[in-house]
Amino acid sequence: MTPEPPIYQRWIAVYAVLLQFLASPGQTYGISVFIDPMIDGLGVSRSLVSGLYLAGTLGGAAIVPAVGRALDARGLRPVGIGVVLVFTASLAWLSLVGGPVGLFVGLLGIRAMGQGSLGLLSTNAMAIWFRERRGAAMGAVFALSALLFAVWPPMVARLIEWVGWRSAWLALAGVVALVAGPIVLFGLRDPPDRQPTRAGAETDTRTLSLEGWTLAEARRCPAYWLLVLSGAVMAGTITALGFHQISILGERGLDPVAAAENFAPQFVVVALMTWTSGRWSDRFDLRRLVALATGLVAAASLGMLFVTPGWRALLYAVVFGAAAGTWRGVSGAAYPRWFGLAHIGAIQGAAARWLVAGSALGPLPVALARDTFGTYQPAVLALAVCPVFCVLGSFVVRPPVR
Repeated sequence: MTPEPPIYQRWIAVYAVLLQFLASPGQTYGISVFIDPMIDGLGVSRSLVSGLYLAGTLGGAAIVPAVGRALDARGLRPVGIGVVLVFTASLAWLSLVGGPVGLFVGLLGIRAMGQGSLGLLSTNAMAIWFRERRGAAMGAVFALSALLFAVWPPMVARLIEWVGWRSAWLALAGVVALVAGPIVLFGLRDPPDRQPTRAGAETDTRTLSLEGWTLAEARRCPAYWLLVLSGAVMAGTITALGFHQISILGERGLDPVAAAENFAPQFVVVALMTWTSGRWSDRFDLRRLVALATGLVAAASLGMLFVTPGWRALLYAVVFGAAAGTWRGVSGAAYPRWFGLAHIGAIQGAAARWLVAGSALGPLPVALARDTFGTYQPAVLALAVCPVFCVLGSFVVRPPVR
């Protein structure tokens, strides 16, 4: 049972939805609509932008675990304030970049603070406030945020058409500051059983009243690595397809606006499957849900080779959204269900490093394949291979036993 009345839990859920949505400028689908305009505006190649994205995302992956440890040690509000400040500054910086170095700095900031830290802040808040039916609660939050994600790419694509990509970055910085700022300043706080210890106390943990594995214990468990590596593969594949979606679907006959609008049905399905798989994660074997998610993303990768305007593009969006949604619902609930809450920030933060690294590695090989072969087909076909190993692993690895 949680020590707070349900009304505050509901507010935490609302804050979590908004924070997930406001992380959009740092997510692949949020960045993808800027890629082609920035390539034209800065006069750089797609491979260079993909390489800078790789470097910035790997740099962000090195930062996120420290944010997770800080959440365990300091709490939601102090860490959240720092994350929002740096994220806002990074978005504003991207409106001023003039070359590769500045672009790298901006991408590093938004990947570390947006995709990594703001999402981690939201997930951590849900994990520590919802002790019962956590999977269903997280599934509902991720589902609602996914519905909001559906409007993001076409909305930002039109904003870029109206005001240009530089002014669009600056506008997004203002939105994050005006909405996320008050949430972390006045909304987020920790439950009473996770209050910081006094300075000079014998222990540096804030979670003595909670049970759970340490990060070192979790790392010795094969089930932890099933989640981590599956997350990295899912992130890499989804990021690669999403990052280049405008261009890949353009190769398949869709114009840029239609390619951006293909995100909308994806996120509708993401919302449905996130809510559904979140409820499933409270009831069923998590390993089978991992197999379902990774199998679906392999199918989506293969399916992109056959996309054409019309129903095939819609079918691709459905399968892609089902893969992403299933994984969102499962991964949000899996770590606290299997490893407890005592060190959940450190455990999820360390896992997020692999997830962010996976998302970093996805786009560059696809861009290089496009530059080398003149088509995306070889790279997209290769993306379908790694998820198959995750499917097989989910039938071999046993659930964690302490």
